[in-house]
Amino acid sequence: MAYLPHCVEDYPQDPSILGLGALNAGYTLSVSVTGLQDPGLVLASGSATLNLAVSGTFTFSNRYPEGSSYNVVVQSVPAGYTCTLTNGTGVVNANVTNVQVNCLRAATISPQNNSVLLSTQPIRIVFSRSMTGCTVDGAATPAAANLASDITGTNLLTTNVPNDTLEFTTAGWSTGSLRFLILNNCQSADGSVSINLTLNYLVASNVAYVATSGTDAGVCGTVASACATINYAITQLVGNGCNGTIDCAVLVAEGPTNAVAPHFRATYNLSGTPITMSDRISLMGSYTTDFSARFPQARNSILVGNGGLCGTGQCHILVPGTVSAATLIDGFTIVGDESSALSSLGVQVNGAVRMTNNHIMGGNGSTSRTALNLSGSGLSIINGNRIEVQGNTASIARAVVLNSGTADLYLNQILTNGAVTNATAIALLGGAGSINTNGIYSGIANDTTGILLNSGSAYNIANNLILADQALTGISTGIHFMTALSGGAVINNIILGNTGSPQSFCMRDAIGLPNTVDLDSNNLFGCPSGLMEDSGGIAYDTICDEGTSIPANRGTFGDGTCAAMYSDAGTRQNVSVNPMFLNSAAGDFHYSASSPCLSAQGGVDPATYGIANRPDADYQTRPGVDGFFSIGLYEPTLGCF
Repeated sequence: MAYLPHCVEDYPQDPSILGLGALNAGYTLSVSVTGLQDPGLVLASGSATLNLAVSGTFTFSNRYPEGSSYNVVVQSVPAGYTCTLTNGTGVVNANVTNVQVNCLRAATISPQNNSVLLSTQPIRIVFSRSMTGCTVDGAATPAAANLASDITGTNLLTTNVPNDTLEFTTAGWSTGSLRFLILNNCQSADGSVSINLTLNYLVASNVAYVATSGTDAGVCGTVASACATINYAITQLVGNGCNGTIDCAVLVAEGPTNAVAPHFRATYNLSGTPITMSDRISLMGSYTTDFSARFPQARNSILVGNGGLCGTGQCHILVPGTVSAATLIDGFTIVGDESSALSSLGVQVNGAVRMTNNHIMGGNGSTSRTALNLSGSGLSIINGNRIEVQGNTASIARAVVLNSGTADLYLNQILTNGAVTNATAIALLGGAGSINTNGIYSGIANDTTGILLNSGSAYNIANNLILADQALTGISTGIHFMTALSGGAVINNIILGNTGSPQSFCMRDAIGLPNTVDLDSNNLFGCPSGLMEDSGGIAYDTICDEGTSIPANRGTFGDGTCAAMYSDAGTRQNVSVNPMFLNSAAGDFHYSASSPCLSAQGGVDPATYGIANRPDADYQTRPGVDGFFSIGLYEPTLGCF
């Protein structure tokens, strides 16, 4: 019997009409979320996702047949949150309702993390749910910077819900920069979730406020009485006892936004006078205009205009010889002198200083531009900055120059945007120090150099990415050794040359380095003129086994057959392979899944050379989860090939 079309059309939509009962389309999967107050929690179940911003019970859109399995995954959590998933997997035999995500955050920290804490001010943390407390880490080092021993009272208080607020009081915090408090196992009252916190402060005995809307009058001691210029504020603090024996700070607000290029917000015009630092008076920039919060990595306190004479050039900030690294500059954009002088500078350091979270530029000098010039006698700590020479019209561009003293350069972007005659990212002309985990880029000029060493001192250069860009008429060099160093190590660096230059070397040794200098476990690639040029002008373009004198995956430098090999310095375990970055065209220099293990796992333990083992550029521990030390900025997370 044939089925007539209208019979099909008239077939009942509800099978129960025929007495068959409802067909089960599958069971639902719901999740209960607690402690969530902000957007950014993303949960996934198969192809379905939930994008959540509040607590509650939510159901995924997909259905599960009886007997199938489910797997709920937390794809992302809002910044500052810890979220714990329970009952996230199982087998379906009914609607699933027991999946839970418990979230916790430190909703408000006062004073804000990475800001200024006054010497007797309590630290108060408001959590997103009721708490039982935290365990204070009193053993973390350095002990002098740990605030744990200064706590005299710990209180659980109520702000929004019972016992959601933890307060630490003191008779007096130990003053200084880089003070910290580590809180472990901050536990919710129901025991479902915990969070660990590390708070960092500059502890100051006295502060002054500066805003673009301020007036230079009085002592600038309150938000309402903020002054207009940083130099005026420093003078007031010195007059109120901040004379190098106690720690004080100038708190500087960001400028309100406007339509004026190039910064599109109000700026601080120095009007021909550089900011002159005073010992242990720190500058803390990028506060909001009402000083209620601070965002130092935004670098929205912007110094512009003509600076003043700072030795050989005009600068925006002068650090005199009496200033020590107990003095911090944090959260600024420093454009550098804009007077069109022959020589312009961003920051001139004649003493020592600690600089973090700044964008330091070199001004608009016509002959020479230098972003950061270090000519002091103490230790300057330069961490987490972008140090840059803007423009490419000066004859000479140098992002960082070390003439004397000791420098710790860590986690910085150090670059020039080129020059006419010579562009050098880092010039080491004296002093000593460490250059660790920095992105270093020379820019384009007639001659270009990533790192120039013209000193008999010792430097440790480790885990950097060094890009020597195009030399238009001369030589492109990653690292150029102009004089014989007294010691030090150059290890775990990626050095990339430029194929468009008349000559491009990864390394050049003009003097013959002693064997007390170690050149080990570096990846030198893309240098068509040679991996190394020795003091006799002989170029070596092949990795050779130092024992058997044959081409190898790892070793020293030699000619094509390894009949002749580089004989200076202590040179071992170097490689020459394409690192196969994740997306170098977009500036992403993480390793990809296709990166060769020779590079991604080819580094050496820095401790072998007496170098501290520091986190990578993502602040992940070294070695990575694979147990190997990498070459370059990052530990691999996607494996290697």
